[in-house]
Amino acid sequence: MIQVATLLGSVMSGLRDRHYPKGNAVYVVRDEAHLLYIGETRKGVWQRIRSHIIRADDAFGTVTRAHWPAAAKWHAEVCYFGDAGGIRLLEQALIGRYCPECNRTYNRGIPDPTPMVIAPQDLATMGESCQHVLAEGWPSFQAIALEPPAWQRTVPPPRRRGRTP
Repeated sequence: MIQVATLLGSVMSGLRDRHYPKGNAVYVVRDEAHLLYIGETRKGVWQRIRSHIIRADDAFGTVTRAHWPAAAKWHAEVCYFGDAGGIRLLEQALIGRYCPECNRTYNRGIPDPTPMVIAPQDLATMGESCQHVLAEGWPSFQAIALEPPAWQRTVPPPRRRGRTP
C-alpha cells in the first residue's frame, strides 16, 4: 500500500495523476477533525476528486463548493492498493465504520467501530493491505508529507552548454 496526501486546493490547482501509482485506490477527504467523504476509484484519484468538486451534484461536491475557499485546506488522503481486489467492499466497510457526513450510500448514520462481516470468498479476493485497513481502520497520515500543488513542483534547471564562469 502506498499512502499519499495533499490539500484540496492542490488538487484543484492541477495536481496530475500521471505522477502517481496506477490501480485501485481508496481516498478520504477530511477537515481538521472529521472525515467528510470516502471514495474509491480504479482510475486517477485527483481527477476523480476534481470532477466531484466541479461537476457532481452529490453531497460531497455541493458541500465542498459551498465551503470554498475554506475547503481548499481540507486534506485528501489516498491509499493505493495496486491490483488488489475488494476495494468496493473496503469502501463500504469504511463508510459504515466512520459515517462521513457527505457519503449517503452505505452510511447508517451511527459510526460502527466493529469490522464489517465479509463473506470468506470476498475476503479471499482482497489484498493483504486491504485486509489490514479493513481490520485496523483508516491509517494515520501524520508522517506523510503533503504533495505540493502542480505549480510548486520543482523542475530541474536547464543544462547550460559550454564553460561556466
